[in-house]
Amino acid sequence: MSDSFDANISKIDAVIAAARGRKAEREGEVVVESKPKLSAEERSLRKQKINQERELRKQVKVEKKQNKAIHMSKVEKAAARLPKLNSMAETAYTDIITNFSAAQVTAIALHLQHYNRLKSTELALQSRIETGMTVKISGGDPRFIGCTGTVTEARRIRCFVNVPGTKKPVYCFTSDVSPVTDHVATGTDG
Repeated sequence: MSDSFDANISKIDAVIAAARGRKAEREGEVVVESKPKLSAEERSLRKQKINQERELRKQVKVEKKQNKAIHMSKVEKAAARLPKLNSMAETAYTDIITNFSAAQVTAIALHLQHYNRLKSTELALQSRIETGMTVKISGGDPRFIGCTGTVTEARRIRCFVNVPGTKKPVYCFTSDVSPVTDHVATGTDG
């Protein structure tokens, strides 16, 4: 009985508010609409809905933050593995990333990568690396630069180098390795 009473009062309040609005329009006053009062059950349902939406927004925010943190840690680890630049190269790098758009930075990076690949191929054709030679790796995968190993297979422009401490031979351009004269494989030179 209380619910129907509250519902009737809400309807009456709505009718009164509408009448006041019409009267204010006739008299040229600014109309301020009043909201009808909600029953206790309606308020409870509305509060539950608001709390559920709030919890959902919190979960989405936490997930976004976690995904961002995971992705950024991967990017930071990749940056830590990059070889160091000398001061002149660092200046050129900073100049490029600050003065060019993202599209142009990508284009420049691709041109540099192509140039590097072209020169490596040209030098590899001139290089004479043979199976069994002890070589020092000077280019290619940054993890192996400075390592010394034995050539297990030599091809026209590529070779496989067995580096102590690795599970499988390192695949390199022959231009990225140079013969070691003392024929002693030390693993890394630091």
